[in-house]
Amino acid sequence: MADKLLLILLNIFYLYISFGYYQLFWNRNKERRFFMVVGWLILFIFINVAYRFVSDQNDFLEFTSTLSIILILVAGMIIQNWIRYVFDRADAIQEALDRQRAGYYEKQYQEIERNQKETKRQRHELKNSYITIETMAKQGDTAGIISFVHSCFRELDNPYELVHTGNMAVDSILNYKLAATREWEIRTEQHLNIPEEMNLSPYVICGVLGNGLDNAVEACKMLPKEKRWLSISMSVEKRNLFIELVNTFDGKIRSDQRGIIQSRKEDGTNHGFGLETMRRLLEDQKGTMMIRWENNRFHLQVVIYHVL
Repeated sequence: MADKLLLILLNIFYLYISFGYYQLFWNRNKERRFFMVVGWLILFIFINVAYRFVSDQNDFLEFTSTLSIILILVAGMIIQNWIRYVFDRADAIQEALDRQRAGYYEKQYQEIERNQKETKRQRHELKNSYITIETMAKQGDTAGIISFVHSCFRELDNPYELVHTGNMAVDSILNYKLAATREWEIRTEQHLNIPEEMNLSPYVICGVLGNGLDNAVEACKMLPKEKRWLSISMSVEKRNLFIELVNTFDGKIRSDQRGIIQSRKEDGTNHGFGLETMRRLLEDQKGTMMIRWENNRFHLQVVIYHVL
């Protein structure tokens, strides 16, 4: 009777753990549901047959076998909790990246709308400019025409002109982040030569480029205004995307015991995902990342393979 009761308890424990695993994997691996059910059934039969076999043997073998099964099930429960934590963390990262991407796109649409309004205003002003130039020409005021044309050039030199590579995701991120560089008076250089369409997930480019620029802006903010500088380079060569961000910083690097660079904010765990998350995203995309620093300049170099 005690043997049967113990077997029932082991099966209940097994079913409880199995239910937890199916909650984690059932909707994430729909194409493998058949193999999951078959594997569960085989293990269920094995546990019951093995226990039946050893229960007919001596008490010591029965005790050690029962203990082994319990330890295996406990280990399975511990692993399950660890996997749940990993999945929850991944879902949190995905949700944050979704919010980031939505913010980038919203800013991009606002910039486009503002630019369209500015274009309409300039077209209206252009008509008036033609009238002014015509009047000056009739009066023979050459010097006045030259001075007026120069003032028109200055008006057209719009410091808030949009970055326009044609790639919606990249344009959204860059315009969003460049607004921060203008706010903090960070001098920027841009060298962009990428196609409009790339075989690249918006989540990856948002996570990598967005977090990389966040780190660069944060580093520049710690410097005097005259030393703030950021260079953004992007190009596609031999079907691979090359990204390089170079920024000035104060020469101080904070890292943990593993040598992983950490945020210098007091509450660093709640400020973005940093370089470690960028590495995870690149692993999924089969990309690589390298960082180095010298002469108070921080270099982030990323290669994402086969984007075309």
